[in-house]
Amino acid sequence: ADACSKDLSALQKRLDVGAAKLAELKKDTVERKRKTQMQVSGEKVAKVEAAVQKLADTMTKFPDDKLGDLDQNQARAVCEEIGEVEAQAQAVVADARKFLAQRAQDAKNSGDASRGSMTADLAKFQTRLTQCQVELAKLSKQCTEREQRFVAQKLVQDANANIKMLRDEVELATAVAQPLLADDKSQLLALAHAHAVACALLGHMRASGSSSGELFNGIAGGKPCSSDAFVAWLGKLAETTGDGGMRLSEERAAEVAKLIAPKGQVKLADLQRFLCERYVCADASEAWSAQDGGKTVGKIEAGEGLELLAPGEGRAQFALARNGEKVWISMDAVQAAAASSAPGRVESIEAFVRGVHQRCTEASQNVDQKTVELAHVKTGPLVEVKTKLQEIRALLSQERANVDALKKRAAAARASLSQQRKQELLQAQERACKAFAAKCVTECTSATEAAEAKAQKVVDSTKAGGADKLQKELSISALQGLKAAADEALLGVANAKSTVARAQEAHENYKGPRNLLLESRVELTKLASRATTAERKLRSATEAVQAAYAQAAKAATMQARAALRAAARKCGRTADELFDEVAGGGAEISEAKFSAFVKGLPDHGLSVEQVKLVFHEFGKHGLRKPGFAKVLQEFCMCEKISEITSELDPTSGQLRKIEKGEL
Repeated sequence: ADACSKDLSALQKRLDVGAAKLAELKKDTVERKRKTQMQVSGEKVAKVEAAVQKLADTMTKFPDDKLGDLDQNQARAVCEEIGEVEAQAQAVVADARKFLAQRAQDAKNSGDASRGSMTADLAKFQTRLTQCQVELAKLSKQCTEREQRFVAQKLVQDANANIKMLRDEVELATAVAQPLLADDKSQLLALAHAHAVACALLGHMRASGSSSGELFNGIAGGKPCSSDAFVAWLGKLAETTGDGGMRLSEERAAEVAKLIAPKGQVKLADLQRFLCERYVCADASEAWSAQDGGKTVGKIEAGEGLELLAPGEGRAQFALARNGEKVWISMDAVQAAAASSAPGRVESIEAFVRGVHQRCTEASQNVDQKTVELAHVKTGPLVEVKTKLQEIRALLSQERANVDALKKRAAAARASLSQQRKQELLQAQERACKAFAAKCVTECTSATEAAEAKAQKVVDSTKAGGADKLQKELSISALQGLKAAADEALLGVANAKSTVARAQEAHENYKGPRNLLLESRVELTKLASRATTAERKLRSATEAVQAAYAQAAKAATMQARAALRAAARKCGRTADELFDEVAGGGAEISEAKFSAFVKGLPDHGLSVEQVKLVFHEFGKHGLRKPGFAKVLQEFCMCEKISEITSELDPTSGQLRKIEKGEL
């Protein structure tokens, strides 16, 4: 038992030693843990201090006294950087605050002697963290104020800059619109007519596939022409283009010719320059001084007209329709204009004014929007801006009122000028229409009256009686004279009817105000009726003469032809051989040669009148070989069906049968 007690006592001592060591080790572990946690707490607070210092350093990029030196992009970049640094600092503060709160809870739950020192150390760290939080809030407030101050300054600066820019643009728009607003718009009206002529010719060229060179060839054969010749050509522009609305007065045509060729003589280069391709600005764009690089020399607005001078891939050179200025413009901002809708100077001036008006409206709306956005701001630098924005808004309203008035005046002037031009064109169309109608009626009246006079003369000279009576009383030459007079009168009547018909067709195809042609169309109808009546009376009066002459001519011709054939047979030569001999190798026989030929035939027994009759029946315009053959050739008619053989022998090969009635 003593031995067992000794062993247990030894073991107890060992256990006590182990427990003491364990307690000491636990105490050391807790102390090391406390020190580690305090070290981490210090590091986290130090990290917070570093983050706050970084924010303070970043704030130096956004100095309060140099806010006006930063542009909007720089300020945006700095604000984004400050915001990012501030967010990082806030995250570090939140992490440190959470960590210290956990350590404070651990210290509160701790029951050892280190609780007091741990609480004291955490209090120090908490104090430092609180100071950092206060500094962070202060920096955050400064950043917000500086940002607001920058925004306020920029708002005022941008608004003032917009005011100045818009004032300059309104002044420029007023200067550009001055020709349209002036009392004397004669030059602008002449340019409007010239532009309309160019558009009509370009449309005609595109529709017909022709070129300016081909047009010029039609003026003076491709050679330089005088101003008078070109004015005369412009006077026929409606017929050339098929556009009845393109009828210019002589004065307007002369003005257009002078604009095309100021020196007087019109050359192909002048016409080509006048008919350059027309473009229209699709989107507002900058105008440049050179094809590559260069500097901006102004703006072009959507809807402005452009005349192509030098094509290019990036930029092309154009003449501005609004004032003729030559500039380089990106091809991406323009598009080809249809010939019928290409903007001229008047339309381009109005488009420029409209563009400036649009920007004034947008600037005013932008200020209104900023005013609404700042309405809820009660403190800070932006509060001061609200009053200044109201002042700027009033100035913008004034500029907008000015450009509103300018836009209305320009629109009214354009409408007035357009109406004046339309009125001039209408008057020119009316004058041309009346001149056309008067010319047609005069020509047709003259032709009809001449035809009526000839017809009446023939009717008065024609003897009464039937064809048999006239044939007995009058000689062949007398009948021939009466017939010739009747034929001439009938030809005159036919020509008069043809003249009236052409005039009526021209009236139907006339390009212009057809209502003005009503009176002349009625007059032409009356003239056509008079010509028809004259023709009917003439035919009725000369019917017996025509019949008597036809009977006499038929009898005399048959007698003469029989005598000529008999005489020709005695000569023993064919009709072709005789023609070649009489014509002397020529293509036709004159009346003198024919008379000499007949006179040389043996026993022809024909009078001079009969010879002349035969000649005029078969060779009114010269006796050629077919007509000569008709005079001498004998024709027979088949009385019954018979066989045609290849040779004289009836038993030779049969070719075909000849039918009754064949010649």
